[in-house]
Amino acid sequence: MQESNLRVFSEEMITLNTPANTFLAMGVLIQELDTRKYHARRHFTARFSEFASTETQQAFATLFANNKPHRKHP
Repeated sequence: MQESNLRVFSEEMITLNTPANTFLAMGVLIQELDTRKYHARRHFTARFSEFASTETQQAFATLFANNKPHRKHP
């Protein structure tokens, strides 16, 4: 989303005689966001597998087994 917004802003800025350095900086930002997105997707499977493990699921079950919402009575 941020990457897309930066691209839209850069297109709008063309008509405002924006300095070239601004576009270069925006290009660097877009590249950095793209790199972060790549790494996040690359590591997602391992992180999610850890989260979805039987051990983690049992921990959640234990943690929330006795926790029922408390209602306040007037």
